[in-house]
Amino acid sequence: MKNAFDEVFSSGQKLLIEGGDGILDGTKSVLPDPAFVGLRTGNLSKIHEELSTSFAGLISSGDLNLRMRGDELVLELPEELLFQKGKADLSPKSLLILDSLAYLLEEMPNTMSVDGHTDSDSIRTFQFESNWHLSVERALNVAYSMIGFGLSGHKVVIRGFGDKVPIVRNDTDENKRLNRRVEIIISEIDEKTPISDAFLKESDSVEKN
Repeated sequence: MKNAFDEVFSSGQKLLIEGGDGILDGTKSVLPDPAFVGLRTGNLSKIHEELSTSFAGLISSGDLNLRMRGDELVLELPEELLFQKGKADLSPKSLLILDSLAYLLEEMPNTMSVDGHTDSDSIRTFQFESNWHLSVERALNVAYSMIGFGLSGHKVVIRGFGDKVPIVRNDTDENKRLNRRVEIIISEIDEKTPISDAFLKESDSVEKN
């Protein structure tokens, strides 16, 4: 896997076949299935260990950050890995990461929120009325892409925070860059989660009534 990432990100290799439309017959996406096994455990420490190993190259290069925060596991994806500044369309290189993440997490019995964050520079364009709108759209596109790659939509909550939850002060260009990010927060399952037995039984009861 490390060799595959190194080849794509260091050599400038195109992700799409020259002259093609990016869609291969019989496949679920423009990218091949990752060559590693998805997680089968809901234990956050185990998930942290597996993701740290699978994405060691990106973590060491600073392109991806993974950390425990209390009883949550936070996977931080910087803006430059996913989008152009001020945009919400996913870049081609981000699809390889999101496809791999979806494959790793699709059978994991945990819930996750996909959170969009911006810096403090105000944005008001035809497409995005505010930083909040931009952060929501970015989170939505990341989550929807992973769902398209196989992640169950029942596991995902989408949230946008605009510039309200910075990780550093927005007082330099570098700090603003750090604050422009999408976080995937993996949590332990609880009875109010849409994939939990308690929630499903309650939903079934409502439908029958």
